[in-house]
Formats: sequence, C-alpha cells, structure tokens
Amino acid sequence: MARFSILALVAVAMLLMSPINVYGNLSTTAQEFTIYGNVLCQDCTQGWNTFAHGATPIPDAKVDVICPDKNGRPVYHVSDLTDVTGEFRFTIPYNYNGFILDPKDAIVRLVSSPTSCNILTNFNLGKDGVSPQNPTTWGHDKVEYECGPFYFTIPQCAVPE
Repeated sequence: MARFSILALVAVAMLLMSPINVYGNLSTTAQEFTIYGNVLCQDCTQGWNTFAHGATPIPDAKVDVICPDKNGRPVYHVSDLTDVTGEFRFTIPYNYNGFILDPKDAIVRLVSSPTSCNILTNFNLGKDGVSPQNPTTWGHDKVEYECGPFYFTIPQCAVPE
C-alpha cells in the first residue's frame, strides 16, 4: 500500500511538472505568441548589494528573436529596442508565410546596448540565446513567454573569455 502511494505521488508530481501535460490539454485560438523580458545593467564597481540587487534598466538596448522552421532553418527574424523601463516585447505569429513557428524553438538574445554598459553577459543566456519554455500566460486568445532578465555590464567588470 505504501509503495503504491509513493508511486502515485511520483506520477502526479511528474504530470504537474511537465509543461506538455500542464499546457497540452488547454486549447488556444491565439494566432500569435508574445515573448517579453528586461535588459539591465550590472555595475560591479558599486559594491556587492548594488551589483547583485540594484541593476538598472537599459532603454534602447537591442534584442533579437530568431524562429526556425521544423528543419532548423531560420525563417523569421525580428529585432527591437527596449522601452524606457528596459523591457522588450515581441509579438510573433504562429503561422508565418506558411511556416508554423514554435515558441520553444525561438532563440532570444541580446545584441547591443547604446550606453557605456555595453559588455554582453551570458546571465540567463542573454549572450548565447535562450528558447522560451513555459508560458507565463496561457488563454484562449493569448500566449506569453518571459525570458531573462538579460544583463550587460561595464568594461571594468568584463570577465576575459
């Protein structure tokens, strides 16, 4: 009996943790999905608390999204600048010129910063690029994914590669 209870708990936990099972049963009529996040500056010269907790937004930082087709070839590319609060927001169609785009295959990455805080970091994979995985909002007509936050740093804080 105890073994069955443990197995049942493990099965329920796996179902709850799996995005396919959690979101797969929901339906949406959304024709597009949104990817959003923030771009911030970390300045290591301001002390640990400011570095760790006091990152400042970077307006007009450039962020890219590339979506491949099912064979991995890029078929959709968009770039945009962050707003005054450092937020980026991309709305991408699921169907683009006959290609079905999957948010989980999209690559979101940092491109540039207009400020002196312009050294790319790979915190949250902002430099290499990250694919959104689990929707933060899922409804009949709205699907949103959050990425980041992504960070730039100043030249004095750059780590040699």
